[in-house]
Parts: sequence; structure tokens; C-alpha cells
Amino acid sequence: MTKKIISLFFTAILIALLIPDFAFAEDKPSIIDNNTNLEIQQNFILVKEISDFKYDYMVVDNNTFLTDYIKETKIDFTNLLEKIKTSKDCIVVGTYKQSFKNNNYLYHDLLDKVSDSIYKNCCKYSSDYNKEYLNTLLLKEFGNELKAGNTCSKTFLFVTQNKKTGAFMSLTPVNIEMNATKNISGKFFKHSTITYSAEIKSLTYLKLLKEVKE
Repeated sequence: MTKKIISLFFTAILIALLIPDFAFAEDKPSIIDNNTNLEIQQNFILVKEISDFKYDYMVVDNNTFLTDYIKETKIDFTNLLEKIKTSKDCIVVGTYKQSFKNNNYLYHDLLDKVSDSIYKNCCKYSSDYNKEYLNTLLLKEFGNELKAGNTCSKTFLFVTQNKKTGAFMSLTPVNIEMNATKNISGKFFKHSTITYSAEIKSLTYLKLLKEVKE
């Protein structure tokens, strides 16, 4: 009986060594989408801003060109600026670009970094968001083309909208580059995992107001 057990044990080890690496399941980031208030669109993130009544009368109305623009499939930042310049409904009252040093984050840390950059530095409003929301969007956008060893770059548009009035308050195009690294562990029973990391290549914040005529 003992010899049979030993024989089975070494047979299992031999099989594990002979099976190709791709036969082992790869771990993917676990996603729990518990965000019921926000919509996931193809390429933009809608952040519902808590209402500030002192600011309401100045922000861009929901029925302006922005409604159509954020439905487009590609974000062209130059085109966006041109549309704002020619619009009679709004003006950009604040613009800033931020650079990042030592910029290499696990994908689930991205939202915190973007949120810190936009809201803590430029706004005094609190917002509804959670990590799972961005995680779901990123994996949906990058999942099909981001394989182990590859790098992929996309631009997302963070749109800040007033919860109560539906008015748009700011736009923030964020260019994100993601990569996937495959790690193999285990001496006898190999197990492969994929680590997703990302860099924020550019972040430009546009604060929008209605043009108030004297």
C-alpha cells in the first residue's frame, strides 16, 4: 500500500513538470461591482457630485454640447477644447495639468490617485465613487487586448456632474497606460499569476462654468 502511495506521489510530480505552463489557470483581479448609482460607459467615468447651492447657478447645463460629447467613443482633448471655446454656454475658468513621479500603481490604486489629484487639489466638494467602479471599467476596456507582457494605453474622461441638478461641473481627460506581468511560482506544482499595474501619463483638469454676462 505504501509503495502504491509513493508511486502515485512521484507520478503526480512528473505530470506537473511535464504539463505546459499555459495549462495552469491564471489569477485575474477579483472585481466586485457593488456600485448601483453610477453608470459604466464605454470610455468615460461619471462622478456624481454632491450639490453645492452656491455653485449651482454657474455650472454648465445638462443640455449643452457636453451631453453629446461624452457619448463619443474616442476622447480628443484638442477637439474638446475647441468645442468649449466655440460654445456660448460655458467657459473654462480653471485648467491645470499634473505630472507624476515614480508613477507605477497597481490598477486598483488608480482611482485613489486620480481622486486625490482632482478633488483634493482643485475642488472643495465630496464625491460618490468607489474602487470597484473604476476596476470594472478598466478591465472591460483593457481586458480583451491586455495580455501578459503587453502594454496598452487609453484615455478616459472623468465627468463631474451635480447630483441634484444634473449640471456638468468639470471634465478631466486622464491618459492611462496599463501593463500585465506574468509571474510563475511553485517548484513542483507551478502556478501562474498576472499582476496588473498602470501609469497615469497625463491628467488635465477643466473646471467649467456658465458664462455670466453682466
